Amino acid sequence: MFEAFSPYVPVTVIGAIILFIIREVLEFRRRRGADQRKLQAIRHFIARDLELCQSAIRSYRGVLEAFKRVEMEPGRQIRIFVEPSGRLHYEHWCEDEDETPFRSGGMFAPVVNTFAARFMLDIATLDSELYKQVESTTDELSELKHIKGSLMEQAERPIHRDGFIEYAAIELNDIEKSIRSLYKICTGLDEIKPRIR
Repeated sequence: MFEAFSPYVPVTVIGAIILFIIREVLEFRRRRGADQRKLQAIRHFIARDLELCQSAIRSYRGVLEAFKRVEMEPGRQIRIFVEPSGRLHYEHWCEDEDETPFRSGGMFAPVVNTFAARFMLDIATLDSELYKQVESTTDELSELKHIKGSLMEQAERPIHRDGFIEYAAIELNDIEKSIRSLYKICTGLDEIKPRIR
């Protein structure tokens, strides 16, 4: 009875192998497409974080300019305070007996690195070039957080403020270069559009 099926066994085996190969190719294409969509989404959210960090850099440069004015103009003061909403702000003013103090300042923006840190393992498996730049920029963002803390300390207790202003300005330039490089990889754009929320 099995002798009648024996010439067909190799054809069924070959058919099963062909179906297996077709299924695997289709599965590979589906996974590859899913990985590309995931990587694109990760790049989008990293770019958004970098836009927020660009606002932080601008904010910290504003604080450094305020520090310079405080150092150059006697009677000028600076303070960092928390609004009822919980956001940090800075302001500087000059106490002059003849005039009402003119106050100037701005938001003390936070450093954001939410998505890169959360998806580091996925980034490493999906795109090695992006991973290297994310790792480097993550280190730079740690430095940016340190500068933020130092700015807050300098506002309260000025210690070697002139040297700190120079140091922070150089560091902010280096951090911005790293952020721009990662932003270009994520978006293809050279200029970062700052975002405040």
